[in-house]
Amino acid sequence: MSSRLRFGTLIPPYHLPVNYNPTYALQRDIEIIPLADMIGRELDTRAVRDAQAAIGAFAEKHKS
Repeated sequence: MSSRLRFGTLIPPYHLPVNYNPTYALQRDIEIIPLADMIGRELDTRAVRDAQAAIGAFAEKHKS
């Protein structure tokens, strides 16, 4: 990525409906990245990283 964001896309970590599978939602968000790159958009991936961290923390907390 260049030093300046020229034309970008933010992927917010909001998914509806509320009972949506978080793993599937994250996978779908990650699949958007190469598509956006293909059309020349730069991505702010903070939302994706935050979602990965949140899902990881949730999984650790709820291990059997």
